[in-house]
Amino acid sequence: MASSERLIQKYFWLITTIFQTKRITLKDINRLWLKDTSTRLETEGELSEGSFSRYKKDIRKLFGIEIGCHRNKGNTYFIKNAERLTNPSIYTWFLTGLVTLTHLVGREELNERIIFEKSSGGFNYIPLIIEAIKENRIVIIRYLLPNCYFPKEIRLQPYCLKQHLQDWYVIGITSDILSPFSVSLGTILTLSITDTTFIPDKWEEIRSNCSEIILNTLTSAAKNPHVSSIRYSPNP
Repeated sequence: MASSERLIQKYFWLITTIFQTKRITLKDINRLWLKDTSTRLETEGELSEGSFSRYKKDIRKLFGIEIGCHRNKGNTYFIKNAERLTNPSIYTWFLTGLVTLTHLVGREELNERIIFEKSSGGFNYIPLIIEAIKENRIVIIRYLLPNCYFPKEIRLQPYCLKQHLQDWYVIGITSDILSPFSVSLGTILTLSITDTTFIPDKWEEIRSNCSEIILNTLTSAAKNPHVSSIRYSPNP
């Protein structure tokens, strides 16, 4: 197994061990580490203070997770921002995926026993959408809804990406009617970023009122599972 994959496994092991124990000393971390048979190689010994310090810094850089230390409580370590491991966020989504992946590396016999929901795809558009969101640029999206013969095209002010039932949606404001709109990435045929920028002044309004992506009331979920609309109730 490549050294980078080994390091990622160690990071996950440290994160979960410290999170589950709430507070733990380096001595107890090493006691549990030496007992581990799934992550630690037989040739690996204890984690030195230097290695542990480097791992803490790497974990903060890669995952935004802060490992703190209570010096006045026996030098016990804890997760300072533990909410990132419990609240729905990009961190929990990212870590869940990587934890699963790293534990499956080299264990092909387990692949069929990890069952995922089918996704409509469109993941290749995520980098472009993130770039557009970051730079507040309008995108032109050409998409084809299920059971439709002709594609549609919209100019969208992209505000956010949302995962819903294992599919990804880009949510924003359409340039013509200025109302919240969502498109399943799996229905997108082409997506291009324009040079036109916008001011995301409706973000707080959208975040507080777009409680969920719901199926379009004009089409049944069974026939068109990727046609979506926003439950939207602007504040009076």
